[in-house]
This record gives sequence, C-alpha cells and structure tokens, in this order.
Amino acid sequence: MQQGEYKLTLYPSASNSGYSLRYSGLENGTAPVSTTGPIALGTQGLFIQFPSDFARTFRLEWTIPIPNYRSSSHQSLLNTIETTKTNKEIAISQATQAVETAKRNLEQALAQLEQAQAPVRPERIQAQQALVRQAQATVGSIQALKNQTIITAPFDGIITAVNVNRGERVLAGNQVINLISGEKFEITVNIAEADIQDLQIGNQAKISFDAYRNEQFDATVTYISPSATTINNVTSFKTTLQFNQESEKIRAGLSANVDIISDSRQNVLTIPLRAVFQDEEGNSVVRVIKDNQIIRTKVETGLRGSDGRIEIISGLEEGQRVITFLDENTRKIVETNEIK
Repeated sequence: MQQGEYKLTLYPSASNSGYSLRYSGLENGTAPVSTTGPIALGTQGLFIQFPSDFARTFRLEWTIPIPNYRSSSHQSLLNTIETTKTNKEIAISQATQAVETAKRNLEQALAQLEQAQAPVRPERIQAQQALVRQAQATVGSIQALKNQTIITAPFDGIITAVNVNRGERVLAGNQVINLISGEKFEITVNIAEADIQDLQIGNQAKISFDAYRNEQFDATVTYISPSATTINNVTSFKTTLQFNQESEKIRAGLSANVDIISDSRQNVLTIPLRAVFQDEEGNSVVRVIKDNQIIRTKVETGLRGSDGRIEIISGLEEGQRVITFLDENTRKIVETNEIK
C-alpha cells in the first residue's frame, strides 16, 4: 500500500445521499457519499462510509493519512504485523530445513537400497525398502507441517474483520478472519425435507432482497448437503446457490427471499390445488359441474406450483367448471341434486 494523504471535499450530486466527494493527493477521483455501506475510495483498499448526520457542506475539507499514524493503536498494530511476519519467516525457515534434512535422509536410504539390491538375501532388500518408505513418510509429514504454517485464501476478496489479537491461542475450527468475495457471491438456505426430493444441483432460482423489493437476481443451485440438520425442530438440508451474474447491489449480510425452480411445464392445464381431494380408494378426484349436476371425476395430477395451482395431466378438459368451494349457487345445486 502506498503512503500519503487523501483530501476530501463534498459537492451536491444525484447520489442516494444527495452528495458526492472529490478526493486528491495520493489519488484523484470522485465517489458517491454513502450512509448505508462502505464505498471504495481509490485503488489502495480504502473504504469510507459517512454517518447519516454528516455535515452537508462543500466548505469543509477532510484529510485522511495513509497509513493512519494518528490512531492510538497504529504503532501497536505495526509492531504486531512485524512480529507476525518475523515468526512466520522463522517457522517457514525451520520447516524448510526439516524438509531438506528429510530429503537427504531419503537420498541416503535410496543409496542404501541400491547397494542392498546387489545379489543378497531377499529379506535384506525388504528391510531397505521399508526404510525408504519410512523416509518418504517422514518427508510427507514434515511437508504437511510446513503447509500448516501458511494461511491461504480460498478466493480473491476483501478482509472485513480480523478476529484474533497478538498472543492469542487459536483453536482448530475458530474463525480467524472474515473474507468476502468481490464477485461470485453465494447464498445459503435451508430446504425442508418435504421439498428436498424435488431439488437438484443445477436448478435455477430467483432471489429478491428486502433492500431491493422490485428487483430479482438469477442464481443456480451448486451444492446440497448430504446430511440433514434440525433447526427449531424442523429437519432441513443446507443448500448453496451461486448468483449467475455479478452486481454491485449484492452485498454480504442482506436478507433474501429465494424461489427455486425444480421443474417447469409450458402450455398445460392447471386448476387450484384446493379443488383436488382424495376419494376412499386414494384416487385424485375433482368435482365438476355439468348439466346442472355435480359429478366426481378422477384426474391424474402432475407438477404442483408455488402459486397454489396443480397440473392436470388427464381427466379434465379446458373450459370445464370445477368446484373449489361452495358458493350460494353451488349450494343450491347440492341441495337439489345428488352428487354422482
């Protein structure tokens, strides 16, 4: 990161807050003033967010030093970084030396094996082969220990929080940092076991956020947990979806509503689900009005939609009158005619 200063001034604009800012010094440019989330300031990894009651005037000028040497914790953090860097270099150096020693031992064992493979008794050859395997295992073990001294980010992103301090012991499984991706955001939802049978990797979904009620974002199911979890006495499966396109509106922590499309049909006959019931033999049945009579008709059903309608594969034709509930006219038919 470069060192220097940013100088900020405000001016009215069409941004959500009504103001934008100009910055100069270390870099030059403009950015909208945001009171709802951090906005990138330049290209040096600096983000800025204004309070809702910030001073709305272009006569003020702010100066931001990089790094923030005015902070009371600046020197302490700088010392921590230097100490951590030194400890890491020492650990890597020690691990590297151990790897080199193990490699020399391996080479020595291979040489001994080569010597032992001369016309000698088979048991001696087997003993030397065992030594080689032991040396190879030692190299792999030390290499694994060396790899444990390095924390590697699984993807490019931004560190939003560091959850440990200098001198703390970190147990396995504890969260050390928060890293969010600048792209390829994912969303995790819990799918009830009653619906998991219809879900597959690759299913498309529509996602809406409470912050953007009139917009929807396309996503794809990328992971379904092989085991269930119980939350508030409800058995569900953790499912991950990845957004199909990047958008600056997608931010970590937003509340979302997810509609997953498990299957679809085009140009099919549908009726309200409440019109279908089961008869004594377990058949799907609807009540149709024909010639001023109510007739029970067996139907074959298909997909059930999230809008309360169900697909009719056979048993009905378009235009037939199906009873969903008994209004006054239907009650008169029931009172004067036998249901067949």
